[in-house]
Amino acid sequence: MLIASVGGWQNPETCEKAIAEGKIDIVSMARAWVSNLDYGKLVYEGRADDIVPCLRCNKCHGRGPNDPFVSVCSVNPKIGIEHRLHHLVSQPGLSKRIAVIGGGPAGMKAAMDLCDCGHKVTLYEKEDHLGGAIYHSEFVDFKWMLRDFKNYLIHQVEKRGIDVHLNTTATPELIAAGNYDIVIAALDAAPTKPPIPGLAERETFFGAQAMIHPEQLGHNVVVIGGGEVGVECGMNLARKGHEVAVREMRPQLAMDSTMIHFHSMFEETWQAIPTFHGITGVTVTGVDEDSVSYKDADGTEHTIPADSVVVFAGMKAKRDEALTYYNITDGFYMIGDCRTPATVQQAMRQAFAAASEI
Repeated sequence: MLIASVGGWQNPETCEKAIAEGKIDIVSMARAWVSNLDYGKLVYEGRADDIVPCLRCNKCHGRGPNDPFVSVCSVNPKIGIEHRLHHLVSQPGLSKRIAVIGGGPAGMKAAMDLCDCGHKVTLYEKEDHLGGAIYHSEFVDFKWMLRDFKNYLIHQVEKRGIDVHLNTTATPELIAAGNYDIVIAALDAAPTKPPIPGLAERETFFGAQAMIHPEQLGHNVVVIGGGEVGVECGMNLARKGHEVAVREMRPQLAMDSTMIHFHSMFEETWQAIPTFHGITGVTVTGVDEDSVSYKDADGTEHTIPADSVVVFAGMKAKRDEALTYYNITDGFYMIGDCRTPATVQQAMRQAFAAASEI
């Protein structure tokens, strides 16, 4: 009898080791081939570093409750549009000099695809590191899948020898002086504060800051906003010794996560953390120097201690800033968060689309 194992297999070395040690006879894969349509070729050619890490997001099982029968992939922009690729992808033309502003997922993916088409790409990033909105994965142990993807993108940018300028805040004057043919704006988005009484006067932490620097927060933490990332932040803080209260106005925590196969496991995980406390269907009514007040679903008022407040109430795209680069060159594109705050899947699709047109 042969024993096959399925579930999360992707790294060729891990697969070979499991078989060599006699733990299994056969490795069965599905998502590894979704995120990498040429997985077999990459393994055969010894190009393990070119295998795109799967995020285990399960969007290949459907995008969500409002679109359950449409399959996409967070890291492979071709999934879901295979029947249209021959219309969408243009043959590369003359080599162009292209400036990409922003070293997040969208900016890095665009730079990679453009370089593969023979263009000369310069990438500008204001921070001292690449990663953008997914940089925080470096500091959250259970987000190792996103961290692997971030490191994959960075490695691919370096492997292609793309000209990267870190610690460089791009300006229209700087880009104009570069005599580029095309500019691609891939700016980040800015977190927003909801109009809750007292919140403007209170020191507030936003998502990435809270996940990268949990030591800056007090013991009792209130997270306003229980979407997928808000819950992840709360879990991370709770696992690192904080008492965390997540308050969400919608009827379910992490409603924006994939409901098929993913959300139930996600929920089991946060429910198993004793210092994580999430309540839904509430309206936060006020914030003061040491507490947060809210109304629950039946209108009852509550006040809970808050040494620190973390806000996940949406992001605002920097469209106006991005548009300052318009008309500097003959070609201009906006991708990622500077159009509208995007998921990894949306950022990869937009970067691929822009590069496919040039």
